[in-house]
Amino acid sequence: ATLDFFHRPLRDAISASAMRKLSEMHHQDLANTAWSIARMGISNEPLMNSIASRAIRMLSDFDPLGISNLFWAYAKMELKHEPLLAAMSAASLSNLNNFSAQHLANTAWSFARLAMSDEPFLAAIAAGAIQRLKE
Repeated sequence: ATLDFFHRPLRDAISASAMRKLSEMHHQDLANTAWSIARMGISNEPLMNSIASRAIRMLSDFDPLGISNLFWAYAKMELKHEPLLAAMSAASLSNLNNFSAQHLANTAWSFARLAMSDEPFLAAIAAGAIQRLKE
């Protein structure tokens, strides 16, 4: 179900609360917050830039779901935060065998949506997808 209701004061309050709590957030909190903000269509580039800066420092803690959700959130909002996206690609490259088919698909979609080009990473996603198809 979709609720097409835009209540700016509520969206502003959500963004402000997330910004205040950012320094306390763990990796999963960051991924969930970015995903939620993107899903709700809240346009707050300063918040997303702050999430990106914190996420870069915590990337080794992220699991495949968190990584794919971060990729998806930035792609959904069409925010091409180059440092975050490059760091996530590098951090994920050796871990793609742990990505589910859904994680791989979300990540590939994100790259397409953002018109990103990282041939080694995309080739690794393709290889992972082929492997999942054989399972």
